[in-house]
Order: sequence, then C-alpha cells, then structure tokens
Amino acid sequence: MRILRHKLFFCILPTLACLLANTIAHAQDSSFINIDAFTANLANNTVQLRWQASGSISDSVNFIVERSVDGLAFKPVQTISVRELLPGSNYEFSEQLPLSDSSCYRLACTNSLGQTVLSGVQSVRYPRQARTEISIMPNPVFNNASLILNNEETGDISCTLYDLSGKYIRSYQFKKTTRYVQHILDMYSVPKGDYILSVRGNTINESKRILKQ
Repeated sequence: MRILRHKLFFCILPTLACLLANTIAHAQDSSFINIDAFTANLANNTVQLRWQASGSISDSVNFIVERSVDGLAFKPVQTISVRELLPGSNYEFSEQLPLSDSSCYRLACTNSLGQTVLSGVQSVRYPRQARTEISIMPNPVFNNASLILNNEETGDISCTLYDLSGKYIRSYQFKKTTRYVQHILDMYSVPKGDYILSVRGNTINESKRILKQ
C-alpha cells in the first residue's frame, strides 16, 4: 500500500510542477503593464488627462487617477475600471482644478492580483488672470457665509466647496451683474472642519480657505 502511494505521488508530481510553473508564469505576465502617452492639458478651465496602456494580461485592471498640490503627497481622486486591457486603447479623465493654481497628476494601474504600476507625473498650471478682490465673511463660519466679489467681470459664477483632501462637498452658482456683489453661502449642513472654496468665472480663478465651526 505504501509503495502504491509513493508511485501515485511521483506520477502526479510532474503535473503539480507544471501547474505551479504556469501559475508563476501567469503572475509574472500579469505584472507586465505599461502606461503610455500619459498627458495632462488645460482646456476651458478643465484639466484633461489622456493615456494609453498595454500589457500581457487580459483580465480586468483599475486605473487610479491621483492628484497632488506639491508633487510629493498624492491622493486618489477617481478609479476607472477596465474589463480588458486592449493594446492601443485610449483612456481619459477630466476635472476642474480645485485646490490651487497648479496640480500634479499621476496614474496607478492595478490588476486583479493587486500588482500596481505607476506612471510618470504630469503638472498643470492655470494662467494667472487680473486679480479679483474676494473675501469671505465671517470666517470662521457658523451657519452662513457671505462671498464678496469686487471686479469688473459680470456673468455666471461657479463656486465649489472641497475638503482638504480634494473631496467634493457641495457647489453654489449665481449670476454676477454688477462690479460689487455679495452672495450668501449656505453652510448650515456642512460638518465642522477646514475647506477650500474654488471660485470660477470667465476671468476669475481663485481659491479661499474656509473654517466651519
């Protein structure tokens, strides 16, 4: 009986070795991911990221768009899932620049085995416009705040509130018809903490820090 077991073991040993080799080869192939032609451009006050990817895998992958204000500490802002990595396929992502006059972007590509490849870093900088007098009163804010704008521009104004990690909180829109305008920002339901208010118009591109208490 013991001899039979030994014979059976040696019979299946090559099969086990083959399966192990195939598993290792698949894991090695799965790590072969290239992020190609990664670019970041500014158009109509919107950052547009474009890239291609290639590799020797056919399973699903996740592209994680990461953003940084200093090029060192990156935080994820969006995950784009792809069922199959096809050579030559184009991928893209766009957003308004929320935190400052410049931002850095990179991509993290993760496959189903948890292996990750990072792209190079691309930076985008907004052109500086004529300075606009912007103030927020009171600051710190308890319930409502007044956004005060003083410049020549008229037209639609878009304001977006983010936390310090770049997470979207809420937005405000109004039309500016005079040089001086005061608009009420309802922050009653906003949790306590530090925030960035991004103010955008035809020539306005400013960000203000707000403390909610």
